Amino acid sequence: MQRKSTDIIMTGRALNSPVETLKKRREFLRIRGGGRWSCGAFVIETRARVVDSDARPNGPRIGYTVTKRIGNAVVRNRIKRRLRAAIASLECGQLRAQNDYVLIARSGALKRAFVDLTNDLRKGLSHIHRPKSNDRARKRG
Repeated sequence: MQRKSTDIIMTGRALNSPVETLKKRREFLRIRGGGRWSCGAFVIETRARVVDSDARPNGPRIGYTVTKRIGNAVVRNRIKRRLRAAIASLECGQLRAQNDYVLIARSGALKRAFVDLTNDLRKGLSHIHRPKSNDRARKRG
């Protein structure tokens, strides 16, 4: 059986569906304004997907952004490979099936140890998927 490069394989468990990559600018722009978390290596943004005719309803979709400010094409591609590998190392259920994600790389993504990069990703996902508390409403009344 030939594996696609987008399949996620984790310690004997595979995600039910492959992770699709965001490619169109409008898909990236739609995610702006959703959940957001940042660290020294990347910024992660997410938003629940609105099911429309061109979107697959199954599985998460992920987009990667690495700007030219970070480096030349070799450096940018290396960072994208590291971010894809970090996503592939996640356990089942850490990415929500009906969400779209964008990882915006920072220069720290190249030099950061891979273990720290994956730990940052797990921490960021748990943060943006945490239910929002209604502290303001409780204080008022």
